[in-house]
Amino acid sequence: MNAFRTALPAVYLSLMAAALLHPVGVSASGNGSGGYGDNAAVFGNQNRSRSSSDGRSLNDEQRYLLGREIYSAKLGCESCALGGAPLDATLAGRVMSEPELMAELDKKERAMVEVYLKRRFRL
Repeated sequence: MNAFRTALPAVYLSLMAAALLHPVGVSASGNGSGGYGDNAAVFGNQNRSRSSSDGRSLNDEQRYLLGREIYSAKLGCESCALGGAPLDATLAGRVMSEPELMAELDKKERAMVEVYLKRRFRL
């Protein structure tokens, strides 16, 4: 029993030190999203992963979520290129096949939107 009492504080302190040295999902905004909305909070701070200029350091789930946000912010809103039209498989196929619909996106954003549309509609 005496050994248990002396070991418990040591275990507690080591767990606290580990938690303090390795924070998960902390960002300046406090929601862990790294500036990309609520969905990105699942993956912690996105700023650590976006070091590559072509997006290769992001995993598929992160590309999907970012593609969804880019689509809704730059293509699917009421004042955007698609004028708030409801997104379905037909429109997704049109967006993929007509490059002028994604003309305002840079190469990285287009790639992420393509990942989103391909996975969502199995194109």
